[in-house]
Amino acid sequence: MTRHIDALTNLNKLIAEKEHEPFQWGTWDCCIFAADIVLAMTGEDQISEFRDAYDSKYTAMVALRELGSGTLYETIRSKLGDPIPLTRARRGDIVFQKKNCGVCLGSLSAFLSEDGIILSDTKFVDAIFPIR
Repeated sequence: MTRHIDALTNLNKLIAEKEHEPFQWGTWDCCIFAADIVLAMTGEDQISEFRDAYDSKYTAMVALRELGSGTLYETIRSKLGDPIPLTRARRGDIVFQKKNCGVCLGSLSAFLSEDGIILSDTKFVDAIFPIR
């Protein structure tokens, strides 16, 4: 998986377009958000099998067990590889914090809330998965 030359432009465009879109299981949740970031930056859909496969927290957990690697963290790891140290994080890398995934924007990372995208300090994330 390789970043397009315009990967960061695509990242910024997606975040601007979706900034206020409310959380919705299966169509705009943390998994779809992170996957759409990867898709915009690389042209590769890492979770095509999950799209339209769930519509609630319960069915998302079932999909992770049946289509993924059991948990969100392990599924992300199986798709993107092992996490990297915080010191190697770059804009566009996928971050994982408290059972949620988001995207590194530098010193801040973007995550989804019920009302749209929120920012959190990147130094508090639990894992960073590189998108190179």
